[in-house]
Amino acid sequence: MNPNHFLRIKKAWLSAGLFIFMPYDAYSHGLEMAEVGTFLDASLAATWRDEGANLESPSSPWQIPGALMGGEAFAVEEGVSLDDANLVLRHFNQNGIYGLIQISTHSNGDQAEVHHAFAGYRWQHGDVRINAEAGRMAGMFSPFNPEHASTRLFSESAIAMDVFLGRQLNDEGMRASVRWQGWMIGAEGWRGSGFPATPGDGGGAVDVFGHYQWSNDKIQIHTGAWWLQADALDRIDNRYSSGHSHGTTVVQTPEWFFSGETTLTGVFVRTRWQLAKQWNLLFDAQWIEQTVEGTLADTSRIADLKADNNGGWIQPGIQYGNHTVALRWEELILENALTGAGAEDLVQTANLQHQSSDPSRLGVVYYWQSNSNIALRVEWTQDDTLLDQDGEGSDRFALGVVWNLTQNLAFD
Repeated sequence: MNPNHFLRIKKAWLSAGLFIFMPYDAYSHGLEMAEVGTFLDASLAATWRDEGANLESPSSPWQIPGALMGGEAFAVEEGVSLDDANLVLRHFNQNGIYGLIQISTHSNGDQAEVHHAFAGYRWQHGDVRINAEAGRMAGMFSPFNPEHASTRLFSESAIAMDVFLGRQLNDEGMRASVRWQGWMIGAEGWRGSGFPATPGDGGGAVDVFGHYQWSNDKIQIHTGAWWLQADALDRIDNRYSSGHSHGTTVVQTPEWFFSGETTLTGVFVRTRWQLAKQWNLLFDAQWIEQTVEGTLADTSRIADLKADNNGGWIQPGIQYGNHTVALRWEELILENALTGAGAEDLVQTANLQHQSSDPSRLGVVYYWQSNSNIALRVEWTQDDTLLDQDGEGSDRFALGVVWNLTQNLAFD
């Protein structure tokens, strides 16, 4: 590994570690239900952008050079797009039994899908709470994984989430977690229908996580670490063959197959510090290490693939009343090696050649919660994840609206 890359990784882990041991309070954007009753939630995020993220032609897939991509990692597009639309029915009763069904469409998709459909049971004994859940759901190993454009400050997903988790790990599986005095440990097992795994024999994924939440009158913290292993057999990039549309444009995806193991390790922190009555400092960060080992093949060639990739972001912000301004700096450090008779051709087929500099992105957002249901946001992004022939990235401007509504159906 390049010594400069090692120093950057070391600094990122050190910075995350310093925030882990800061004293402060608890908040998260998970799918846990706290209120007894039956509720209907609706949300929508729509954005106009003056430029899209894909510098290639519309018929080319969006792929960051040096990384294998998949899942729901789609490039934002020029013009008006529906980033996110959700309809959620959830129920939680006094006996600790709960369930949730969510219908969603994302990234200008032309089809709605059942994004979540799971049931669970909560057992409480003193300070100890045990949850068990099964069904289709988003992983809770990181609070950033369940997020969508309608629940985060920035309309765009972090590039580390796009590359390493296909934007969001959402799959059929089972989850168990134990909470005690701000601590939570849990484990999840997945069928493998979500990137970076595959279902069936030779596929599937598991993860374990540990979180800590603490708060006082001024400061909040939610921090933790997680580990995930995903196994794949003949995995393909099926992003553009599963209901995603670019109008009348047909995206031609190169055919390659990955078989092997992907391991991810992550640390994260979310903080909120109240400076005065209406003033708050915000800070979010996550760093992910990815190791990949397996084979890459097409219809006539095969090569061995080993990769040691890293990436993440830091996101400081300041909030005054209903107004929030935040900055997000993101970077990927991609290191891979293909060996074998088919390596030279497969590097081109799978777009694993590296750019002259590490993929990075800088974003600034102004977010105004105008009332309890409507928010407006303005964003500017300097995007160096893809470079043109002159080695330059691009910048884009965006205006968006976010709408959220919760209705208590009062069936009980």
